[in-house]
Amino acid sequence: AAVGCSNSSVKGFLMKRFPRNPNRRKEWAVRTKRYNWFPTDSSVLCEAHFEPEMWEITREDGTKRLKVNAVPTIFSFTKMTPKKFFDRSVPSTCKIIDTELSIIEHSVKSEVFVTSIENIKCEFATGNTE
Repeated sequence: AAVGCSNSSVKGFLMKRFPRNPNRRKEWAVRTKRYNWFPTDSSVLCEAHFEPEMWEITREDGTKRLKVNAVPTIFSFTKMTPKKFFDRSVPSTCKIIDTELSIIEHSVKSEVFVTSIENIKCEFATGNTE
């Protein structure tokens, strides 16, 4: 149920079903950060998503059991794909100025993909002389 997790019982991981209690099941589901996903009675998370303190003290028979109030807290969420924006204005020219590099010019098209911008000065010229 965890995004990006390929652990399974075949690989030797203990798999834990989502709680039957609706409130606890919802809390586990929210923590997985899966948009518009609802766990079924067969949905599971592997043991790797639970901190050591979420487990009962090792039992005599060697089995591991989650504490009654255990919640999954260990996830490695993948970065979101870039958001797509549509610029409906007149195309402009962007000058990206970097003190250590030279000035780079490029045209801004109608679709702009934004990932991240750090410490960049950007001046836009619309072509208007007003």
